[in-house]
Amino acid sequence: DISRRGFENNNTFTFTFRASGIYKICFIAFNPTSKEFVRSQEYTLQIRDSKRKSVEQIADEVAAECKRQCQTEYEKAVWLHDWVLDHVVYDNSLLYCSAEGVFARGVGTCESYHRAYVMLLKRVGIESGRVAGNGHVWTAVKLDGSWCQVDPTWNDVEGYGKHMYFGLTDELISLAHSDHATTSAKPDYKYVSAAMENNYFIRTGEIKQWSEYFTGQIKENIKNGQTSFVLSIPGNMYDNYETDIIYH
Repeated sequence: DISRRGFENNNTFTFTFRASGIYKICFIAFNPTSKEFVRSQEYTLQIRDSKRKSVEQIADEVAAECKRQCQTEYEKAVWLHDWVLDHVVYDNSLLYCSAEGVFARGVGTCESYHRAYVMLLKRVGIESGRVAGNGHVWTAVKLDGSWCQVDPTWNDVEGYGKHMYFGLTDELISLAHSDHATTSAKPDYKYVSAAMENNYFIRTGEIKQWSEYFTGQIKENIKNGQTSFVLSIPGNMYDNYETDIIYH
């Protein structure tokens, strides 16, 4: 894949290759009259540079290091996820949409995050899939036989750290990406995610920093024989707590 660039006043195209390997170049023109995109012939280039590794070589090396440091599928999935986030920033120009953006440039769109993550997961034997909605792309990951939802791009923002969207169910990811509620309900949907055992906060126990506030209230109400009750919320809870993933 190759990045898109605009041609405002000329028809000159420039592109700097950052990795060895095979590149496919295709020019797409927009016809303002018919409002259609016209795709040109596709060109293939083989780039060989002894000073620059290919995307595949970089992915192989990262996966090998992951195998040395991790044992379980969960550990590997988290390690690779964190590696991607540590080596890329979001491309607000929307130019770089392939795994090359992550591995060779350190910049990429959500498609780059997803493609790089998938390449790495495949190399450590973890099945994955592409999920899309609301103009966004993220990753379905199969850990220990169960699918879960992982959004590397949305984890790469300030907030709860970089694991807020790791190991979610279809229901929870739909709070962030509303289109997914419709997608996951379709009969042909492949990545049904219903279990929470691989949710990062539950698996690590970090959920306690939010749940402990409610534990005492729940125990006291149950002790008093109440089967239905309303919980008070802390003053520092976000205003959007009703749709905030961490409180579900």
